[in-house]
Amino acid sequence: MRTVWTQSTHVSVSTVSFTIKRPSETGANCDRKRSGRPKATTESVDKFLRVNGLHGRQLTGQQLQAQFNNGRRKKVSVSTVQRRLRAAGLTGQYADTQVLTCSHIHTQTHCFRFTTHHVGFTMGSLL
Repeated sequence: MRTVWTQSTHVSVSTVSFTIKRPSETGANCDRKRSGRPKATTESVDKFLRVNGLHGRQLTGQQLQAQFNNGRRKKVSVSTVQRRLRAAGLTGQYADTQVLTCSHIHTQTHCFRFTTHHVGFTMGSLL
């Protein structure tokens, strides 16, 4: 029976064997609690950092860390703040500082004309 499972699912025989034995050993077929370093922040702290990162999009990781650590006993490092923001999809972005020349404007208007003519895109479709 194990070989049928391994051939149909492309899993090794030992994996199937351990999966079958696990409920008798642990009482359930779920992962055991892993050892390792606990997270430095809780879910509520992660939410706080995410919300403050969204409110102050111009703030750097150091500024958010200083704002968070103000008046708290347990400090959080800048790298932890940056990792939590990156996990939430908040990456650092800045506006383009390049001055638009005539060639840039010509390219943009050409692309807009192409999309309106060939794709049927209009400004009214955005609204």
